Amino acid sequence: MTTRDKIHAGDGFGLVESLVSMGMAATGLLAVATLMAVGAQQLASARDGGIASTLATSRLEQLRMLPHVHASRQFGGSLTANVATHSEAVVHPVAGRVEVRWVIGAGPAQTLDVMVVARPANLRSRPATLRGLLWR
Repeated sequence: MTTRDKIHAGDGFGLVESLVSMGMAATGLLAVATLMAVGAQQLASARDGGIASTLATSRLEQLRMLPHVHASRQFGGSLTANVATHSEAVVHPVAGRVEVRWVIGAGPAQTLDVMVVARPANLRSRPATLRGLLWR
């Protein structure tokens, strides 16, 4: 074997191999970047859903503390439309605008059946629904 054959017989990478490996690495990095973006969206959605749940719980507790004759504790309301005494828009510093609505109806044994729904502005977030009974 001559010196020239020894130089060209090296086990290095050729141009084709290098391009294939760079393509595979780029595809893997793109997949990881996509997963990170989707994860960030899911994290924001879960955060907004948690905030909505907290606001719904807070509204139910506020309704429990109100006097029996207060307008917000009277029968009525809607979970899909704003009613003056049975809805509010809360502006949260992180989640933004959250619509809180509640419906009050007759419950068992002289109680009020209350359903509270809090919907975050982020449409990907699941609304929080809470149901409870209030003593008259």
